[in-house]
Formats: sequence, structure tokens, C-alpha cells
Amino acid sequence: MSLGALFVTLVIVFVAGNFLFGGLFDILMALVVWGIIGYLAGSIIRGRGYGIVGNIILGLLGGITGSFVFHLLGWGGALDIPFIGFLAVGTMGAILFIFAMRLIDRNFAR
Repeated sequence: MSLGALFVTLVIVFVAGNFLFGGLFDILMALVVWGIIGYLAGSIIRGRGYGIVGNIILGLLGGITGSFVFHLLGWGGALDIPFIGFLAVGTMGAILFIFAMRLIDRNFAR
């Protein structure tokens, strides 16, 4: 098989897979980004992450918190920067989330 035929085959498989599975790649990328956000927030707050599942959950909550706070402050444009904007807003949101939860429970995420 020539290199061109291999490339065309891979493109067809990718397009068909995206059509059939409705953005499975997007879900996987979101999990990776949430994991990175949780790890960054954990490294800043306590010097290490919270494990794979903890990082993903913290990243998800951080993304929600950060998006909400940034939109309230009128800084929603930061989310227009692909990947870097998501990481920055999510990490700041995760840190805010940890601080808010520590006001309720001093031992949260220690």
C-alpha cells in the first residue's frame, strides 16, 4: 500500500469514526485537560496531584468554577484562547474551588 493510500484510508476512518461515535475524541480530550488542570491545581496547593480520578474531578469542577467566575468578572474572553485559556481558567477555578471548600472543611483536599 502506498503512503497516499494509507493517508486517505486513515482520513476516511477518522471521519467515519467521528461521525459514528459523535465526538469520542472530544470526550477523551476533555478528560485529559481536566486531569492536567487537577494536577496543576494540586501541585500549586499541596505540592502534588490528587491521583488520576481526583485530578479529573477537580479539573472538571475547576473548569466550571473558573468559567463562572471569569464570566462574572467579564473576562470570558480568556476561554477563546484554545487549550492554554482552558488550562489557565480551569486551574484558577480549581484553586478557588479548593479554597472555598476549605472554608467549609479545613481538611478538604489536604
